[in-house]
Amino acid sequence: MSSGALWTVVRASGTVDLVLLTIVIALGVAVIGRGSVRGTPRFVFQHLHRDASLLAVGLLVAHVIAAVLLVHLDVVPAVVPFTSETRRIYLGLGVLGADLMALIAVTSMVRRRLGLRGWKRLHWAAYVAWVAGVVHGAAPGTDRKVPWIAAVDIACVAVVLVAVAVRLSREPRQHPFRLMAVGASTAFALAGFLLWMHVTPLPVSHV
Repeated sequence: MSSGALWTVVRASGTVDLVLLTIVIALGVAVIGRGSVRGTPRFVFQHLHRDASLLAVGLLVAHVIAAVLLVHLDVVPAVVPFTSETRRIYLGLGVLGADLMALIAVTSMVRRRLGLRGWKRLHWAAYVAWVAGVVHGAAPGTDRKVPWIAAVDIACVAVVLVAVAVRLSREPRQHPFRLMAVGASTAFALAGFLLWMHVTPLPVSHV
């Protein structure tokens, strides 16, 4: 497969995977475990959450394989975060996110042995994986120059921030000032992400 085709696979699989992981995180934050939502049974969102997770893992495999072939990455840097000599931080964050997603997938298959409490604690790794995926996708490559990809990154961050804001606003006995603080914090976080994307220098070239 040519380098151009590999780059297309890396770009497409990474972008769609981030969208799927964002859906998973947003559902987990704002919906899962809160009963029916506007008449829709909870199991509908649970199945959507599970199916999106499975698709995300499948695309992750394609993304990793294509990326390894594209940059001729050795085995150790492909599985151990921050050991690559090329773009160590941002590539390392991608590897970290992939490792955490794999951990979640494996532990989900043995959830009964871990127990619900232990599995839920491990499931927090999904949020770390999402953050790592966002930074990995938005910062290191010239893809950020492609308007629709940059828009997808921004939209994913906005969706999760809104989901967090919705979750916090549903807490009982909310004070109006706290609701205002939640809204302001959400806007501030999104603005901070936009500023970070703007000031983070792009590499001169990509492989």
